[in-house]
Amino acid sequence: MARKLAVIGFPCGPDALRVDRSLYEEYRTRGLSPPRWLEEHMRNGLPDERVVEGLPGAWKVSTCGNESVRFHE
Repeated sequence: MARKLAVIGFPCGPDALRVDRSLYEEYRTRGLSPPRWLEEHMRNGLPDERVVEGLPGAWKVSTCGNESVRFHE
């Protein structure tokens, strides 16, 4: 449990989902099994930034982008 700071990172938004779908199709086209995390993204979709908005207590929440999805294209 964090006392002062917790960093939570996750892919989110329509661009990230588009890249995941493209990557998934690439695995399938090559006859390869997609990684478990990618299967999970296809099955469940991706969260959005609001997932951390409902944290209880006196949490201060800030969001920032950290990586361009174009890196994965």
